[in-house]
Amino acid sequence: MFYIGGPVWGYKGWIGTLFPEHTPASEFLSLYSRKLSTVEGNTTFYATPSTETIARWVQETPETFHFCPKVSRSISHSLALDERKDETLQFIDRLKGLGNRLGPMFLQLPPTFGPAQLAQLERFLVFWPTGVRLAVEVRHPQFYEEPYAKTLNELLTHYHM
Repeated sequence: MFYIGGPVWGYKGWIGTLFPEHTPASEFLSLYSRKLSTVEGNTTFYATPSTETIARWVQETPETFHFCPKVSRSISHSLALDERKDETLQFIDRLKGLGNRLGPMFLQLPPTFGPAQLAQLERFLVFWPTGVRLAVEVRHPQFYEEPYAKTLNELLTHYHM
């Protein structure tokens, strides 16, 4: 199955195209989720949603819809990524409230996170729960050069990321 979506569901520029004219923001998610099948949850990068918010997201979306939340920047952009275990597990536990709507999570690493920190990334991946899918986004230019690209790919493959 293919999942098609965007980075947000609340883009006001879609009013009149994806959303009918005069659609209130409170209806964006519901309408979006009936036309597209997934969304990258950028909101979770900035703040962890409350359990009430997650319950509302579940209620407003079809069972086949998937949220792919971005890991909180307080975790992903920490100088000590591998030392954020408690916060990471609390974040995951909260997002598990999405139930079967939880798609892969995204760990977007900052551009300064380079090959020199691969051991730190591995220590983070070691405690990541195996039942929760994770995609890792790197932005440091050296990760696109050998031997770093191969090393990163082998690491992510080893942990099924």
